[in-house]
Amino acid sequence: MMSDGSIRVRRRQDVLYRLVADEALLARAGYDEIALLNGPAAVAWELLSEPQGFSELVTLLADVYGVAPESISDDVLRLVAELKERGWLLRDDD
Repeated sequence: MMSDGSIRVRRRQDVLYRLVADEALLARAGYDEIALLNGPAAVAWELLSEPQGFSELVTLLADVYGVAPESISDDVLRLVAELKERGWLLRDDD
């Protein structure tokens, strides 16, 4: 399961993105889908400039927003799962 802190995720190498204010616009060459991430999702995207374990990502986001990690863990799990499902992220060992 993704909540295992030993599993690391990373951005796909072929994802093009632009940051504008507090939003990240994602696209992949040869694909019609474009994603717009805002707020904490855009911050998570920035934090994934280097591969991160799930627990590391939760801790980093919690620090950014000044909240307890357990209060955002489920939301981060859903975000990472959706980004992986849509092909924006990969497991670091993929």
